[in-house]
Amino acid sequence: MQDFPQAVEKLLKYHRHDIMNILQVISGLAQLQKKDKLFAYIRKASEEIQQFSRFIGCGDIRFALIVYEELLKEFKGTYSLHVENTVPLIAKDILQSLPLVLAAVRECLADCNCPHLKVRIQGGDISELWLVLPGRAINDSSFWRPAEKTAEKCGISTLQEKGKFCILLDKQAFPGENKADRSERQE
Repeated sequence: MQDFPQAVEKLLKYHRHDIMNILQVISGLAQLQKKDKLFAYIRKASEEIQQFSRFIGCGDIRFALIVYEELLKEFKGTYSLHVENTVPLIAKDILQSLPLVLAAVRECLADCNCPHLKVRIQGGDISELWLVLPGRAINDSSFWRPAEKTAEKCGISTLQEKGKFCILLDKQAFPGENKADRSERQE
């Protein structure tokens, strides 16, 4: 697990590399005078840069680095990132277990050969990492089962919902409970 300065440095390095690739494509399209393709590419690249910037600024840069390195960096298809609210600092034991869970997620995704993955990070009292396969009706709960089992072994709660998989980033979170239920149980 990386500390904050190392995580920032690594993610900025990845971001810089992606931006340099984008600029090279823009330069090539401009030299070839492919005006329509150039403008469409600039719009798409701008959206991707903004998404990645929000991802880096999700609240816990160490978490963002783990998600990028363990899931997104080598993902064979395309992905979209959505960050809602700020993720508070995640407990060290969850950060240490998260690479194992995401490795199991990668295996699930490799088996289905999915072309696109939606990644939604929901910050707040109980932060969540949602993985969604758009356009795929995965009604079989066994699809995410290897990732679910790995998370369970690591003490991390998960949820499944019609092809969606959620990793709860709070050790005190239990599926089906809300914050009021938890506080009553703790009293």
